[in-house]
Amino acid sequence: MSTPHTIAVLGLGRMGGAIATRLAAQGRDVVGWTRSGRTADTVKTTDDPDEAVARADLVVLALFDGAACRQVLDRVHGSLRADTIVLNTSTIAPAEAAELARRLGPAYVHAPLLGSVPAAAAGLAS
Repeated sequence: MSTPHTIAVLGLGRMGGAIATRLAAQGRDVVGWTRSGRTADTVKTTDDPDEAVARADLVVLALFDGAACRQVLDRVHGSLRADTIVLNTSTIAPAEAAELARRLGPAYVHAPLLGSVPAAAAGLAS
């Protein structure tokens, strides 16, 4: 598999911001979006999540809970390209993850992060 060219990080809270910053520091083309309108000094941001995902090869979800994941994916579903991978790092219930997997198919990967914000910023979260 080739390295994704553009990565959209949806959710720029503490964990999502750390993920986006780490990816950008590694030279990745990262665009971020957050429901709260928060910006990040270290990555490009947009007010429009559809704009972020439309050009992304990889979409990283770093959201608060399952309801937030459903809400955001409902909003951007029509803008996802068929070849875009959705990597959900959010901690959600197994049933919620299964529902999202059914909706998105094989492009959906549920990979909740285990670790702290400093670990994510250092690339050590797993």
